[in-house]
Amino acid sequence: MVLLGKRKITQNFIDIFVKIENFEPEEAKYFDLLVKYSQAKTHHDRDVFGASLIKLIKNNTNQEDISDHVDFVSKPLHPRLLVLLSFEDIQRNVQTLARLTDSAEITIIEALNVLKSLGLIEKTSENSDQWRATKTMFRVPDNIGSVTLAQFHEKSLQDALKAFALPREERHFKSFLLPMDSNELAIFHKILSDFSAEIIARFHSDSYKDRRVYQVNFNIFPISKSIQSSNQINL
Repeated sequence: MVLLGKRKITQNFIDIFVKIENFEPEEAKYFDLLVKYSQAKTHHDRDVFGASLIKLIKNNTNQEDISDHVDFVSKPLHPRLLVLLSFEDIQRNVQTLARLTDSAEITIIEALNVLKSLGLIEKTSENSDQWRATKTMFRVPDNIGSVTLAQFHEKSLQDALKAFALPREERHFKSFLLPMDSNELAIFHKILSDFSAEIIARFHSDSYKDRRVYQVNFNIFPISKSIQSSNQINL
């Protein structure tokens, strides 16, 4: 009756239900927020409870580090394939992957071999031509100074430039300038890290139906010198 919308869940029901189900504190908090979100009467309340739900999901979303990340980021195709192989409602064979990524089949085969050697994918069965990801939520360590990582971002930016030719509804570019000192820059990085984790948690899905995979790039770098360094140059 609840699922059909014929009966609402009361706070008394929530208290009894979480006790009977022996929920952990965070599970009980999630269920309580889920009920309030689904029964919210205004868009504002729905946004507030939705944001709290996402924050709770984000804190419990385990992203595994890619240990052998040098080979993994040697080509942007590798992480893209790993994401595609996490969907359960598509044919995950060479032909389909080549079509979805607009790549040659030999290129897909080579990339699959790399991912397999890193232990990131496996065959769905011994005689199957279907693959699946062994890690569906992953993160690449940001090793500053890594040549391979720099090349990865360079290629990604080149792909972004090519994407400018796509219809406007399929791509979006935005740039702004921020004056920040070192402390503010550290705060910015923390906000960006939290935002990224929230976005990943919000849009994570096992289904590919009606979806496409979008790549989002964040770039931050100084475009002006500090007064101190300018004075040193003048001296």
